[in-house]
Amino acid sequence: MCINSFNQGSSRLEWYKQTMKPIIVCIAPVPWEGIMARPQHVMRGLANRGWDIVYVDPPVTWLGPLKQPRLWRHVRPRPELTNAEPGISLLRLPAIWPFGNMQRTINRWNQQINGLHIRRALLEVRRTRPVILYSFLPGAVDLLSVLRSSYVIYDCVDDHASFDGLIRPNVINTMEKELAHKSNTVFATAMALLQKMQRVQPEAMLLPNGAEIQHFRHARHVPEHPRLANIPKPRLGFYGGLGAWIDFELLRHTAKALPEASIVLIGPKEASMGALQGMDNVYWLDRQPYGELPAYLAGFDVTLAPFRRTVLTESLNPIKVYEYLAAGREVVATVTAETVRLSDVIWLADSADEFVEQIRAVLNGAQKASEDVRNGVVFENSWINRVEKIHGRLMEVFPDALT
Repeated sequence: MCINSFNQGSSRLEWYKQTMKPIIVCIAPVPWEGIMARPQHVMRGLANRGWDIVYVDPPVTWLGPLKQPRLWRHVRPRPELTNAEPGISLLRLPAIWPFGNMQRTINRWNQQINGLHIRRALLEVRRTRPVILYSFLPGAVDLLSVLRSSYVIYDCVDDHASFDGLIRPNVINTMEKELAHKSNTVFATAMALLQKMQRVQPEAMLLPNGAEIQHFRHARHVPEHPRLANIPKPRLGFYGGLGAWIDFELLRHTAKALPEASIVLIGPKEASMGALQGMDNVYWLDRQPYGELPAYLAGFDVTLAPFRRTVLTESLNPIKVYEYLAAGREVVATVTAETVRLSDVIWLADSADEFVEQIRAVLNGAQKASEDVRNGVVFENSWINRVEKIHGRLMEVFPDALT
């Protein structure tokens, strides 16, 4: 564990441990009401164990609504603090300046302003309680001097410098190295990320994603979703963000090779899907509520993880694969560093033709693993187990926090 970045004496930290219940401030990369991802699962799990959470939605930039008009409804003149659910307060911040991932000075300005908003919000929910800053974003390094947290956790979930858009990789990497160095605990979801973090923080720990098992096991006995009724069987299903990490050319090849099958894509468009234009057996249903995903899975004959092989996807530990498995579905995936780790229970393809061949095999009744083997992997990779490790780490530092 590294030395606390704010040079708070050990006696002060010991006093905090013994007298006050900390509050966790989560700097999230996705909105609380957005696509269900690791931040919501982790924070909900910690809240269920008794921790108090302030979940900070990522603010839009002033440039965002000019590119995507739907974002205007997320531009607000002042911060909004509401109760999301028991134990979790939701803080929505005003819009910030663009280009914070390109210019460190702009990020510092944004984080100084965000930090003041967060501090005011904390006055409403914590009084004088210590703060645990739990960040999923490298840019939060410039929050540290404002919030004066007693403990810092960085949860590295992506190779942030590999995303497309208005970023400069050297700016992102510098901020991330500083945040990892100043953090008391660092988690990483994938081996490539762990190796990267351990170059800065040797005690960084691997903590992959997981599945909400009971939720997705419903797919085994619920009726299929009514929206699938007019889509011919067999159905090859995918859900999640439809971004540059998805191999749309592979999906086009699959649709042409299997004209008798329907490819069903559920999720927001985050990249051009032009490769699928004109394919009569490809259906896009946009984003669907998390609570309804088991009913969609109930209507899928095969589930897909068609990732391109890039620096970004080599560091992507796919939540959806764990969820597909929890639903009892056969999974056909492309080869990446993280899907290979699940090769005992999912089908892996290294070419477009092999991808199609494996789908055909599943449609003909082939199973990659026995039910017992699959269930063992699923239960090992549950959010309950993942959150328990984070909770255990916090209890080591704040042993009397929940008494």
